[in-house]
Amino acid sequence: MPLITFDLGGVIVRLSRSLEEAATVAGVSLRPAHPTHNPELPPVFDQWQRGQISDPEFFQRWAAGSGRFDVDDAPKLSLGWLAGEYEGVASLIAELRASGVTTGCLSNTCAHHWAHMTTRRDLFPAIAMLEHQHGSHLLGEMKPDPDIYRTYERLTGRNPQDIVFFDDLEANIQGARDCGWNAIRVMPDREPARQMRETLAELGLLGAGATTP
Repeated sequence: MPLITFDLGGVIVRLSRSLEEAATVAGVSLRPAHPTHNPELPPVFDQWQRGQISDPEFFQRWAAGSGRFDVDDAPKLSLGWLAGEYEGVASLIAELRASGVTTGCLSNTCAHHWAHMTTRRDLFPAIAMLEHQHGSHLLGEMKPDPDIYRTYERLTGRNPQDIVFFDDLEANIQGARDCGWNAIRVMPDREPARQMRETLAELGLLGAGATTP
């Protein structure tokens, strides 16, 4: 039985493309950028996604590094990066589940985003349907490091050749392929649900005549 695994951002969840766009989604006013300030997403972002620093510590360091917003606005801006689900992904996952195909996610994410995406079923119905839900902040590992793929295999009890994986980043796709997964890149600006539906139909996992070997 195959395990269809999805990344979240850029595959199931539409992400804001800039701090300005996230601010618009969150309803936060930004101060003008200053050339002496650090980039929008500082190096501590990786620590945050590995679960190595807390949300409050990240928000403090992010606000200080950016200089464009106050720390009290950082949680709202953080959620402003999550601009909702792509159209069609919920119905796609529902079809897979109805046909007996097991689904899951493996995402580089953080506790703040994870809590929002996994509890707001009204905003993220596709995620709620996934049977295996794994995030980097929980595992202490990040894609494309091979350890996170092996950990996912162990936690789901699946062999590499049984996993079909969708991600939007080439590095993550290559990391999965190096581990023996059937990994397919999704382009976020080209209707992710349609791309995945076409691939799954080609694999015989969706549509008329689909089978679950």
